[in-house]
Amino acid sequence: MDIIQTGIQLLKQYFGDKVDVDAIGGALRGLLGGEGGQVDLAGLVGRFTSQSGLQGLVGSVLGGGEAGGSFDPSKILAVFGADKVSGFAQQLGVSTDEAAGGLSAVIPQLLGKVTGGEDGGLLGSFKKIF
Repeated sequence: MDIIQTGIQLLKQYFGDKVDVDAIGGALRGLLGGEGGQVDLAGLVGRFTSQSGLQGLVGSVLGGGEAGGSFDPSKILAVFGADKVSGFAQQLGVSTDEAAGGLSAVIPQLLGKVTGGEDGGLLGSFKKIF
């Protein structure tokens, strides 16, 4: 499952027609991207679990629990940094607060879909192997 494509779909649903769908992919790659534009899922999870108050949400999502929760948008600023979130917001044409709000709502869903999801995602793949 492609985390960027999944993120594009979720952010498009969140923002609706307010943002250009073509801009979402580039903005998301800039925010989440690692080397070569690939997202380091383990690194992303690590960033969220190292932030106070997010361990429970991430643990629930990764453990197959509900992925519908969200967290305070200020946590997005703490995890990614205000400059990066501001750049993400500019690419989408929304305010930094709107971008942080969207990301705080979408990232738990994104982690849930990529790690668990309807088709088992990464977590399901590991369970099949072992």
